[in-house]
Amino acid sequence: MSFCSFSRDAAMFDVTPIENEFLMEYLPTTPEGFLRVYLYARMVCTHPELGGELKELAKALRMEEDEVLNAMQYWERQGLAEKLSDHPASYALFPLHGSAVAQSQAEREYYEYREYNSSLQELFGEADLLEPRQYKLANDWLNVLGFTQEAALRLLAYELNQPGGRKPAAVFKRADKRAIEWAERGIHSIEDVERAISYDERVYEMAAAALKQLAIGRRPTGNELDCVRRWIDDWGLTMKDVLSACEQTTKSRAPSIAYLDAILKARVESGSGEHFEAMKLVLRELGAVNTIPTPEQTRAYAKLMEQGFAPETVRLAAVQCARKRRHSFEDLDWMLRSWGDAGVRTQDEAQRYIADMQRNTAEVRALLEAAGLSRRPNMDDLELYEGWKRVHSPEMIRCAAELSRGARVPVKYMDKLLANWAQSGIATPEAARAESERRAKKASTAQGGAPAGADYLEHDYSEMDFGKDFFYDLDRDHPEGGGDQ
Repeated sequence: MSFCSFSRDAAMFDVTPIENEFLMEYLPTTPEGFLRVYLYARMVCTHPELGGELKELAKALRMEEDEVLNAMQYWERQGLAEKLSDHPASYALFPLHGSAVAQSQAEREYYEYREYNSSLQELFGEADLLEPRQYKLANDWLNVLGFTQEAALRLLAYELNQPGGRKPAAVFKRADKRAIEWAERGIHSIEDVERAISYDERVYEMAAAALKQLAIGRRPTGNELDCVRRWIDDWGLTMKDVLSACEQTTKSRAPSIAYLDAILKARVESGSGEHFEAMKLVLRELGAVNTIPTPEQTRAYAKLMEQGFAPETVRLAAVQCARKRRHSFEDLDWMLRSWGDAGVRTQDEAQRYIADMQRNTAEVRALLEAAGLSRRPNMDDLELYEGWKRVHSPEMIRCAAELSRGARVPVKYMDKLLANWAQSGIATPEAARAESERRAKKASTAQGGAPAGADYLEHDYSEMDFGKDFFYDLDRDHPEGGGDQ
């Protein structure tokens, strides 16, 4: 016992200094229990008469001794404490300023990554205290594997939510394996990690969907995920491809991912060839149920190439089919035959075709509106318009549209009007309107008030008689074209 010492009551009225730097840097991120231990330990260092034994600290703080030890290990990793002995457990606290000077190399590394280490602990909360070897592993991700701190923390947070347990030992084991795999693939930055996570989530989603389709109620295994990675990376398959192949597993009494893998492999190998990749792209644009080309489809594609169709023209035809909600290969084949009949095979021809069709479509749409129709132009409208332009001026065609308003079939009536004007030599809107009024009066007198234009409607047509629509807009950037939208 020393000659002089404070009484135990003296501590109650004294002050324990705490640096503002500590409050600003440690207070926001340190678990509450660890803060309580540190602050009380600082007071005990100033007033040893309060009792500095582990048992006494635990009793004063109403904590278990193991909790106090965990807290002191935390502050040791933060560089603010040093273990002096194990039996009995004792620690020395460093002053906040200059604490790194008195520490070992390992301790200086802990201090250097203090915020990083605090963020690691935050992921697990106060209940699961990280061990020194886990901090060492996480620091190796930075110093050995080359991850940024943000990337390493994102990796660990992602792994924390994966199957296999949430305890630090299990999570760090999985995360270290993943960190090594990603580093070998050149993944180091937070952007790299986010892309890798997106890919892994896509793999898991595809595997889970396949298992569900096969009526297997569990999570995908590692081997099954490896299968899915091969489907995506090596074979370029989509979710639609995989789910389509699942239908074939009904032949098996015990369907599995391995059985599904064999089906997909057979499909890919049977369809591979010179035009396989190009045809696969076409089927994707088409929105087909199965985007793995069959041998018949690759042969059909080869035949299109022999007929002079450019690959881009075939792809654009597939885009337009999909926009018209026609997703089968037969729809695409029909459309390309129509284009071939119109002389559209090369990309340049397709672009000229588009320019003409879009210009005509806009003009015909205005005529239909003038005639009182709100529908979109179809191919029959466009073909008639091409014929009208070869004979009549735009003013005469516009006049015919206006005079057709109210007719049962305005487009058919326009065609009859224009044909009659050409036969009669009528070339101006004024003369056309005068002729229309003369015919209307004559028809009204002769037929007891029949509607104007009745002499042009010898058959009881309807708009459905003229609804064939096979104008297909090649350019997806021009939705005002003739697609059904």
